[in-house]
Amino acid sequence: MLITNLVVYWVIKKSLHAIFNKLSGTGAFAQVRKVTNRKTKAVRAMKVVEKKKVSTFEEQRKFICEIQVLRQLDHPNILKLYEFYQDQKNYYIIIELCTGGELFDKIIEQSNLSEKEASYIMKQLLGAIIYAHNHNIVHRQFFHIPPFLIVIF
Repeated sequence: MLITNLVVYWVIKKSLHAIFNKLSGTGAFAQVRKVTNRKTKAVRAMKVVEKKKVSTFEEQRKFICEIQVLRQLDHPNILKLYEFYQDQKNYYIIIELCTGGELFDKIIEQSNLSEKEASYIMKQLLGAIIYAHNHNIVHRQFFHIPPFLIVIF
């Protein structure tokens, strides 16, 4: 189901952000739209997650827990969560805008990465993991973080 601009505008009206009409992306659980902070003019992303996609009590509990964990983190290689809202139908998550695409797509496009590129990415990834571990947070897929979960800023 496509979230209408009217519904999104109503939620944004209550926040510090104004919406751009452009839909940035759609996935299995959410849509992402580009937004801008009304005061600072910072451009960010708004992830809109339909509540019916997070249907069971356990899924909702895990989802809210992940939001709370992300709020605690402040590291240059971990996606920054700025705001979180909800209404009867959706969750609205204001996050850092990443425009570089997915690492997986970069690997496919280039067919490989140079040792220098791979070491740079690994340094960033391991720095983020160490930061999270120092805050008693472990990624669920720690031993296998697929490249499509890694975005390029």
